[in-house]
Amino acid sequence: ALYLSKSALPYSTFSLLSSDKSSIKYNEKWITNNEKRRNLLFINYMTENILKIKSYTFSIKIVKLYQHLSQEKQEFILSKQLIKSWTSIWALVREAEFWQSRADFINKMSIAIKEANETLYRFDILLETKYINKNEYTSLYDLWEELLKILVATIKTSKKKDGY
Repeated sequence: ALYLSKSALPYSTFSLLSSDKSSIKYNEKWITNNEKRRNLLFINYMTENILKIKSYTFSIKIVKLYQHLSQEKQEFILSKQLIKSWTSIWALVREAEFWQSRADFINKMSIAIKEANETLYRFDILLETKYINKNEYTSLYDLWEELLKILVATIKTSKKKDGY
């Protein structure tokens, strides 16, 4: 299960808050394990939307970082590579919406994780070369880690459904 706060979504109607993993909270109503089965499609829909929203939001932040690096710091090579690796995550998430099989969906999400790893490598280099400071790195790392957790949870949920 994916545990998210209400602030994770633009709407305040959905949250997964139970620490005992036996129930979830939807519109202020606790749903038990039996009800959870009936609501599995809804949960997956919300998880995929969270992934789409977060990956898009983070992509906008990376584009702004690219603009800053290229205009203010005159850094062009790493910033272009960063924008390519990060925005490809969003592109893969969008492609996965129209999956042809569960294996295709899992494959696209797995490639998105690889792109996320490549992006972290670029963050590390930007920090070590002083193009970004430690605070900027920490902020980017937190975004990266949040998206990675969502991607991993999405893959695990998909694999469970197929009995992988």
